[in-house]
Amino acid sequence: MNDDMARKATLYCGTYDALKLKLRGGNVSRYHVEGRAFDQTVAEHTWRLLVILLDLWPNASPDLVKTALYHDVAEGFIGDVHAPLKRALPGVENIELEYERWLGLPHAAHLSALEQVQLKCADYLELLMYSSTIPTSRARDIVKVGEDYIYKLTAALPVEDRAAVTKLMNRIRTGEFS
Repeated sequence: MNDDMARKATLYCGTYDALKLKLRGGNVSRYHVEGRAFDQTVAEHTWRLLVILLDLWPNASPDLVKTALYHDVAEGFIGDVHAPLKRALPGVENIELEYERWLGLPHAAHLSALEQVQLKCADYLELLMYSSTIPTSRARDIVKVGEDYIYKLTAALPVEDRAAVTKLMNRIRTGEFS
């Protein structure tokens, strides 16, 4: 264990016990910059993402499933840094990666290109599914941006996967999951 990281984890999280830190990540509130209308924890999001991932790709590799399980654990250390800020400050991804490495967690960079797209699709499909249930203009904006992103991602998927993702997006759009 890196002494500097252990010191930082103790300072910011109150512990450097790896299991406690991994579990702590599930307690983080997502969308904290969006206000009270958005009320979801990382644990809820991750479970839903895994259900979506395994529904679309039932033969997903153990590495993909593990990476999906732990994909937001770093938020227990740095918070839920929303996507626009991550795009504006690419170094944030390095902080997450360093924290995940320190805890010995898998990271999407170790997945195949296809698996990375599958993970991102499931992540954003969950975002759409959740945001589409919130009756605010901001939620509608998030859904629109998420839809555009998923359509870009699907170009890297095999045709049959592209069709399955599009079908699920259409079901979300019709309000079937609200």
